[in-house]
Amino acid sequence: MPRSLALPLILLLPAATHAATCTWNTPSGNWSLASNWSGCADAAGPSTRAPGGTDIAVLVNGTANLDVSPTVAEFELGNNGLLSVVGPTKTFDVTSKLRFAGGHATTVLGSNQLLLYLHAGGTGSLLAPTTLENAVFFENSGTLTLGSASGVALTLLVASEVRNMPGATATLAGGNSRLDLDGSSQLVNNAGATLTISGNALIGRATPAANGAILQNLGTMVFNGPGTLNMPLGGSFSSFMQYGDLTVNGATVLCSQTATDKCLFRSPNGAPSGSITRLNNATLQLGGAASVFTLSDGSSLSGTGTVDASIQLRGKIAPGALAGVPYGTLVVSGAVTVQETAIVDLDLGGSASGSYDRIQVGTSVSAGFPTSFDGQGRLVLRLVNGYAPPLNAVVPVMTYASVAAGASFHRIDANYALDYAARFAPTALEVFPAPRITIDDVSLVEGATGTTPMGFSIRLSQPTTQAVTVEVRNRDGTAVTGLSPSGDYLLPSDYVFTFAPGEVLKTQVYPVNGDAVVEGDESFAADLYRNKVANAAIGNGVPGSPTATGTILTDELAPGTRFVLVGKDNGTTGRKIRRYTTGGTYIDDWDDRMPNAFGDIVTGMCFAPDGSVLATRFAWPGPILYSRFGAILDEEFARHPLGNANFSNHESCVFDHAGNVYIGQAGGSSSPDDQVPVLKFDRYGTRLDTLVLPTGTRGTDWIDLSGDGCTLYYTSEDTSIRRYNVCTHAVLPMFATGLTPPYCYALRLRPNREVLVACQEAVHRLSPLGVNLHTYTRTSIGETDASGLFAMNLDPDGTSFWTAGANSGNVYHVDIASGAVLGSFNSGQGGVAGLAVYDELHDDVIFQDGFDPPPALVPIVTKLGPHPEADCERETQFWPDVRDMPPFVPAWMSVVAVREDDACE
Repeated sequence: MPRSLALPLILLLPAATHAATCTWNTPSGNWSLASNWSGCADAAGPSTRAPGGTDIAVLVNGTANLDVSPTVAEFELGNNGLLSVVGPTKTFDVTSKLRFAGGHATTVLGSNQLLLYLHAGGTGSLLAPTTLENAVFFENSGTLTLGSASGVALTLLVASEVRNMPGATATLAGGNSRLDLDGSSQLVNNAGATLTISGNALIGRATPAANGAILQNLGTMVFNGPGTLNMPLGGSFSSFMQYGDLTVNGATVLCSQTATDKCLFRSPNGAPSGSITRLNNATLQLGGAASVFTLSDGSSLSGTGTVDASIQLRGKIAPGALAGVPYGTLVVSGAVTVQETAIVDLDLGGSASGSYDRIQVGTSVSAGFPTSFDGQGRLVLRLVNGYAPPLNAVVPVMTYASVAAGASFHRIDANYALDYAARFAPTALEVFPAPRITIDDVSLVEGATGTTPMGFSIRLSQPTTQAVTVEVRNRDGTAVTGLSPSGDYLLPSDYVFTFAPGEVLKTQVYPVNGDAVVEGDESFAADLYRNKVANAAIGNGVPGSPTATGTILTDELAPGTRFVLVGKDNGTTGRKIRRYTTGGTYIDDWDDRMPNAFGDIVTGMCFAPDGSVLATRFAWPGPILYSRFGAILDEEFARHPLGNANFSNHESCVFDHAGNVYIGQAGGSSSPDDQVPVLKFDRYGTRLDTLVLPTGTRGTDWIDLSGDGCTLYYTSEDTSIRRYNVCTHAVLPMFATGLTPPYCYALRLRPNREVLVACQEAVHRLSPLGVNLHTYTRTSIGETDASGLFAMNLDPDGTSFWTAGANSGNVYHVDIASGAVLGSFNSGQGGVAGLAVYDELHDDVIFQDGFDPPPALVPIVTKLGPHPEADCERETQFWPDVRDMPPFVPAWMSVVAVREDDACE
């Protein structure tokens, strides 16, 4: 605008807000009434308002009824002040300073609540005994100081709480600090918050009530001595819930474990809590040796000090530092019971006293049971750099008064070139480098008559100066013990072997019966009992007991005979895996180790790289692992004891190139995704990962893994196929939708990256981009039962697939190109819940070593006819992935390209 027309700029500023000190001046009244306050004005004179956001509110005498939800800069609750709630729940925000100088805050229990907030950056202090009662919830987001040398107490009654919020700090400091909790009240130190206690302190009630209180630590809690933290938290359902990080320095934590005064270091339902408890020359006084301290799965106890209790060990116990120096000694006054998921973690720097971690147990130790040869829990040994002990150099890492017979660990992990052994001697657990003991697989041709010796070689990795003993036991599989013709092999006369010093080889012989019965290859297992091995190691990182398979090779079937495994669902009887030749000849049943109860059926099966077979058992606690020909290698795979899987209904599986296995789970209708994750395990059944994927109505039902080792395809018993990258944990675009309703189940990837999926009413063949190429209807395949199709697998000929009736028991072999049924057979009463075809074809066949080139282009239409301009032919080709395209192909041709023969030039 022209300079002559410029207007002056006038700023309209709000009037400054006056910060007043507002003092309550009436015996009883509403907070919002200005006349109930003195000094609460923006200028000299009578109060003109109730306290505001920049004011100091002081309630020393009288009752202030909160009829509004105020915000003030500072608030002081004095000796005879009562803060109560009128009407519905109210919030009270303090932005700068909060002083508990006596007085009382309450509500009408069951009708309303008071939410008292100290903001971030604010400070709070306890100056005189103060009570919060009847659902008063105080949230500290600033810096709060409670406690004093004189024992001044903040008392919480009847469902009231103090919540230390993320980023906040709370301190109980002084010579005799107290936080009285009663009537289902709680102190909650949230994740990201810090609670520090010094000197003597009491949290709870000196005389616990029947309906007691809870202290939850989800964040960081530090107790600095000298002094005692007494936590008499009463009530049969009350406890100290140690979820977070607790450090005790030179002090005693007193948590009595009596029936009415309970304090447990675990979550209320015993679920994994992930808590960390560190002792630095400290004591956990937990009621004496007769009391039980449960260290839950996922939690750890480390450091130096004393635990006055017996320990049920499900988590980790680690004397000294959690890993590495300094070394430490943990003293347990009672017993230690090592359970399935337990970890005993010890650091070794030498064999001299003080150069290694130690545990001193006052009474007994048990780890494993006389009836179990797999042992319990895991022993972790960490040798410091430069410490290289010789063979059989013994270190007594745990002492005790007695030990249960047959005690052993399920697994030993040591960061050392030699294998480590653990020996539960009469009064000490001794660890030492030892030769590894192994047992070899063996096979032989059955023969038509007589017996042939089958010798299992038992080996030591190197000679030793000590005598080594081992016990070998057999387990029937598809080959069973007994006289011919019903039995396949005979038992030996002796099971116990002793290697004299210097010996490295022993042989266990089982006589094999010859007969003329038509049978397939059959197997049984021979185990070295872990808890019966003396002076030898199973191997660092190897769980369970070493198992070998003895395979009796058939001489009745033609060479090259192939087999199909059929998972049966036969009502309440006959739930087994049945083996047939691909021509439909019945061979045998595989024991699935399940009672015939409803829902416990064999569903998906998959082959590991070494040829072993993993079979899921729907609604049973875990899958079962077989050798290639039916010896039971692990009947609790992924469950006992290090898998720790929470299966819903495990239904399908697939191995990757490294021998790890993914297991998919069905669920109830619309089960939350985190209840039906895909679980990843190593070849020993130890859980490696939990993958929560977006699902349809029935979880991660049926799965298959692409040859890239990353792309997982899966169905959810709807009409879609989904994808997920297991390497990056990324959700990928939907692969296919709108398949034949109502349900789609098992799917397999072909080497050309096509997908075959069995839906109830049809099998679909889909291109690598999810385009439907062929629909094989239920009726065209020949299935007349309305329950339709369910299972799916690929034949190694590369040109055919297998599917089966969900309820009929019919098994079909179908040509991919034409849809013609090449053969079929009935597997007996009941349906088919899974199929496994020996030497099955799948996508990773083309990536066997991880470095194979992508597949050659596969014609969709092999002949489009002569080129219009020359005497030549051309083909339409498909690149399943743009990364596979030659560099000369333009981007717009990423889906389809035309290749012409030389005559077209």
